[in-house]
Amino acid sequence: VRESSIRKSNKINEVLKKLSKYTYEKEGALYFKSTLFEDDKDRVLIKKDGEITYFLADLAYHLDKIERGFDILINIWGPDHHGYINRMKAGLKAMGFENFEVIIAQQVNLKMGEKPFRVSKRKEIYYTMDELIEEAGKDAIRMFMLLKTCDSPLDFDIELAKKTASENPVYYLQYMHARCVNVRKFAMEKGIDCEKFNENYLKGEEERKILVNLFYFKDIIEKSAILRAPHLLPYFLLEIAGSYHSYYQSKRIVGEDKEVSKARLALNNACEYVIKNGLKIMGIDTPEKM
Repeated sequence: VRESSIRKSNKINEVLKKLSKYTYEKEGALYFKSTLFEDDKDRVLIKKDGEITYFLADLAYHLDKIERGFDILINIWGPDHHGYINRMKAGLKAMGFENFEVIIAQQVNLKMGEKPFRVSKRKEIYYTMDELIEEAGKDAIRMFMLLKTCDSPLDFDIELAKKTASENPVYYLQYMHARCVNVRKFAMEKGIDCEKFNENYLKGEEERKILVNLFYFKDIIEKSAILRAPHLLPYFLLEIAGSYHSYYQSKRIVGEDKEVSKARLALNNACEYVIKNGLKIMGIDTPEKM
């Protein structure tokens, strides 16, 4: 929802109505008694010239989320917004909503290979997100953003994000998915399926390592959500991909022995399921050919 549409909607008036018993006028401006809700000072909602503040607009935006049925509000803010947290908590609490979380994310630094990209607002030297998406692609941006914990600065290497090589993490994962699909389709052409297979053919060290990792997929997703730690998922998928690529190079998944092929195909398809759904959760495309 755009801020402009929020400002034009009736949400502003709805917020003012909900906060009416906690507001007062002073020197022509309308204030919210946020000190009643553990803020360090009362906050202006409407300036004396009649202009609404960003604070009031933000409360209206969050009210819109609440009315759309969201029961937890998670905000990701920059490191310069620490002082904004208490007033937002106060405003939402006054409206009867307390499931509000703020994650402070450190800044993103752009670079081209080893060369830093110097941003300057004064000289109008910067990258917009649209420009970055056009150059590096939305998949790479999502991957690079998710790989870093919020409390660590991110050095976004534009050149690396564009590479079609294994050192580019998004390429590495998407290539795994394409390989899995290729193996599955090749098996279909050969008339091999894995509805019934002998798991004894999957007791080698490489197979066991992959199987153990796949087993934790659901746990990683839950842990990522509960801990607000989305970086756990891409790191997990990269570990799976490393094991799978190694296995693909060392073993012929669909070969002459039909029973062995069935078992290995089952493992391949399990890997495809995990990588496909893992990438989908992160909003990253899953190409079938690369």
